[in-house]
Amino acid sequence: MPTQTFPARFESLEPIREFVAESARLAGMDEKDTYNVQLAADEAASNVIEHAYAGISDGQIVITIEVSREALTIIMCDSGKRFDADEIDDPDIEAALEERAIGGLGLFFMRKLMDQVEFQYSPECGNRLTMVKRLGAGQKPVKRKKAGMADLFGLGEHILAATTFADQRNLIVETASRLMDGEVFLWLNEPFFRLPDWVEQVFPPEPPTRFMRTAHVTGKIIHRQVEGN
Repeated sequence: MPTQTFPARFESLEPIREFVAESARLAGMDEKDTYNVQLAADEAASNVIEHAYAGISDGQIVITIEVSREALTIIMCDSGKRFDADEIDDPDIEAALEERAIGGLGLFFMRKLMDQVEFQYSPECGNRLTMVKRLGAGQKPVKRKKAGMADLFGLGEHILAATTFADQRNLIVETASRLMDGEVFLWLNEPFFRLPDWVEQVFPPEPPTRFMRTAHVTGKIIHRQVEGN
């Protein structure tokens, strides 16, 4: 259940889309559904930035993504101006453009793109938006291969068995890239490793390198990225 906090600025929309797309792919979603959840999250975050935090420069958006066998759930929280979805009428999409009321289209599209959209508010937590996209038939969460310590301890044996320096180099680089991928996984799931009352930032706010982020998002190991440049 990874959680990330983003500054409530339009520059954050791109990393928000990347965060959502990564989780959608790990959930086994196809490109169409991945795009739909990205679009819904983009619209929701834009509304928070423009309306909930209008005129506030230091607002934050906290996004948690939950993946189960049945669905992907996006939970978006902010402490901006209270939003009441019941006050927003569905737009009349059949009316001429000049006759349509201003507003409401964003919420309309979010409900069309997602299977469930629910707004809640509390003085303690602020605005809380929950969006659910059910996984279709044949879509299953991707199971990542877990590298065990045996892989690391056996590296020396594999290197000695390699017949060329190129093969030895590839073994070392692949092992290093898997360790880096593990570091990114820990970074994305930091809340799971926090003890109660911890205040220190355990991991840096961003992955140390661009290659590490790309490796986690695309599954393309580090040395393949380098060779592709």
